[in-house]
Amino acid sequence: MILDPDNEVEEWGDRLESTGVIQSHPPICMKLPDLVITGVEYDPEGSRLLVTVQNQGEGLLENRTIALSHGPLGGGPPAAPGEHASISLGPWETTVLNMTAAESIHSQWSDGYVVRVDPHDLITESNNDNNSYTVPGGARLRLVWTHITAPYEARNRVDFELSAYIVSAGSRRQMRIGK
Repeated sequence: MILDPDNEVEEWGDRLESTGVIQSHPPICMKLPDLVITGVEYDPEGSRLLVTVQNQGEGLLENRTIALSHGPLGGGPPAAPGEHASISLGPWETTVLNMTAAESIHSQWSDGYVVRVDPHDLITESNNDNNSYTVPGGARLRLVWTHITAPYEARNRVDFELSAYIVSAGSRRQMRIGK
């Protein structure tokens, strides 16, 4: 990429060349950050998403506002976007940002959802194509309790209980199956 092909802007090297000093240098491009979401976890107790963002670029992200958005893959209501002010990340540094994600909305996203960092491309990055992270939906699971063996004398005096945890779209909830 040639920034000044017709040499219309005087540079420090141009002044040296006018005095007879010959100089050559490769093009100089500013090092840019590259924001990438490396993980997303749902915290049902806090009704929030914990979004891990890493600067995988060579440039420094200094005192910038990072926006996050998220929405469902297969339909359902989107959630409110979030902004985090005054974030600084050096190359390969990581931070965890929070997003509000009410259980009433998050539970409807069983098909999965997408989280995006800098969704409006307001931060100049070396790569804008890697700013989204997909959390896959849950798979269906069928549990069948075929029988249980207990002594004949205890069969009417013992309660049996089966508890299971359902993990779906980044969240974990305990479900009572039966008694």
